[in-house]
Amino acid sequence: MSDAGRWAEKNLRKSLAIVEDSIVLRWPDYSSFIQVKCPRCNNVFRSRYQAPKAPADFIMLLKNEYIFFEVKSCKNEPSYVFRNKEGMYVRAHQLSMGRLTKSFGGRYYFVIYREKKEIMVFDPEAFDDLLQVLNEKHHTRIRWDILRNTAMFSLPIGTRPKVFDGVEFMRRIIDG
Repeated sequence: MSDAGRWAEKNLRKSLAIVEDSIVLRWPDYSSFIQVKCPRCNNVFRSRYQAPKAPADFIMLLKNEYIFFEVKSCKNEPSYVFRNKEGMYVRAHQLSMGRLTKSFGGRYYFVIYREKKEIMVFDPEAFDDLLQVLNEKHHTRIRWDILRNTAMFSLPIGTRPKVFDGVEFMRRIIDG
């Protein structure tokens, strides 16, 4: 995970912590294979068992409703880079988990951080449609203004402290 990604997740945790009557948990990331380290020889052994993929970075319980948040961040100034040589930054299991969560009546959101400037929030269907169009055109990045126009909403990030308004964020999430 990049420094921008760590900063984005820390910022989301701080911002959501001020929402009353809620619980916010960070879902841990695991490598794709479960590893066992030998205490005597320090060798790492990979088992044949795969660790389950995390459905999202954060899970929030608010008024008996589960809300999932997947955080993505980017330092690039002119545009958001959503794909590199290795593949998509938004993984297929994240998109499918978002659609599955929504189909069962839950809430799932992609939160994109433009480092220290703003956040943009997407629901899985809109974000998946956007990525499909960009993939068909073989683009690897999208300008911030286009991304902002397709988002559910965007919020500026304050200068001190460098967090966004968590209450306003959740009000917009709940209102839809």
